[in-house]
Amino acid sequence: MVGRPSPLRWPRLRGPALLAAVLASAVGAAGIQPQRGEATPARHSAATPTRAPDAAPLSLQRAHVAAESALASLRARSPALQVQWQRDGVLPEAVLSLRWRPTPQPMTTEATARAFLAAHAGLFGVGAGAGPTPRFELLAVERLRTRAAVRFRPLSGVAALGQDLPVEGAVVSVALDDADTVIGFTSDLGALSPPPPARIGAGEAERLARTALGPAGAAAQVGSARLILAQQFGATRLAYAVPTVARVGVQHERVIIDAHDGSVMARIDEVRR
Repeated sequence: MVGRPSPLRWPRLRGPALLAAVLASAVGAAGIQPQRGEATPARHSAATPTRAPDAAPLSLQRAHVAAESALASLRARSPALQVQWQRDGVLPEAVLSLRWRPTPQPMTTEATARAFLAAHAGLFGVGAGAGPTPRFELLAVERLRTRAAVRFRPLSGVAALGQDLPVEGAVVSVALDDADTVIGFTSDLGALSPPPPARIGAGEAERLARTALGPAGAAAQVGSARLILAQQFGATRLAYAVPTVARVGVQHERVIIDAHDGSVMARIDEVRR
């Protein structure tokens, strides 16, 4: 563990559930009562991250220091700022009780959200000697009464490939009020690092994905492998995402194959998602 995770405000919510909790808490913080059926998370004092221990990899220490710096800048504008850290304590998973507006104010909600991400790249561990700066592909702008959530898929450049790749499973969201003031932020993007080079091709990844399905793989439909970035144990890896269908309507899996050593990193059930 690199930083000291804060006491959990919500019992390890993730993704859309965590964003909904941030939006609900932002309403409470503004003195507005939540609508019926809208849960308000319990409040707790803001946690102050600690210095990364020397035992942590240098890249994670630098990422954590960059995140601390970004939070210090935000706290200067938002003294009531609260933070929930990711499980490894390196980067923040959620920040709320924010009050941030760019100058001059952009014309659209999406542009304001992008301005916030660009101005606080340290939230993703980007800083002097830290990881690469991610780009963001818009997923959706969702509105809920007086609030909005702008959701992005993070992309990261791989110099050897000359292209940006999506980071598997990661979503970054910015919450705003009706005046387009940023009031919260959630992210499940870990600290990025240069991945080892790919040593297997797409065809080999598809074969390995079929093998990973066991006996069902012999008759399975295996789609085209797509190169992505995957994060595991604090490291960034080049990987292939391979869609498979072993039984129509029952067993649809996306198999993640490490592009460096051919190992199976994950099997993701697409039916239950």
